[in-house]
Amino acid sequence: MFSIINVEKDAVKIANELQISLSAVYKTLSNLEKLSIVEIQRFKITNEGKKIKMYRSRIKKANISINENNSQVILYPNND
Repeated sequence: MFSIINVEKDAVKIANELQISLSAVYKTLSNLEKLSIVEIQRFKITNEGKKIKMYRSRIKKANISINENNSQVILYPNND
């Protein structure tokens, strides 16, 4: 997710940068999209006419605190 905070990227670029399998990236992005943590910023059309999803994080920053009887998560939107 850190990879797509400031810049939109497609799944292939994310997989290459993080050196993980493309299938793992697609599965993770799908799950994060269902949770509304990432969004499809736009579609890029290749020269061959293929439609590529460009992903971007909807979360800019998160504060997480865990105490004995209380846990708190504060998410800050990525409005840039």
